[in-house]
Amino acid sequence: MSVEDPKEQSCWFKPVDIAFAIDGSESIGQENFTLSLQFIKEFLEPFTISNASIRVAAVKFSNRAHPESAIPFGRYNNKKNTQDAITQLRWHHTTRTETGEGME
Repeated sequence: MSVEDPKEQSCWFKPVDIAFAIDGSESIGQENFTLSLQFIKEFLEPFTISNASIRVAAVKFSNRAHPESAIPFGRYNNKKNTQDAITQLRWHHTTRTETGEGME
């Protein structure tokens, strides 16, 4: 297909979903948890975040998933609010890591 093909161009404009499962367990530690949030903030920097382009979701997990602090797709419709919400997630001191809970 050429660049001028309307079928190909329509694919360029579909929203992309990016989801983060963030390990907040004791094995990561508070300092590394904070570094991971900073990494996500910087990762999102080049993207345009909106319901029409890039939608972002995030869930933190440790000994369990933490849906009460999860960020669902579409909650924030701009980069600044999305980045602020991610960097405001809090580390939980727990003794286990339940990656499956975070992925589920």
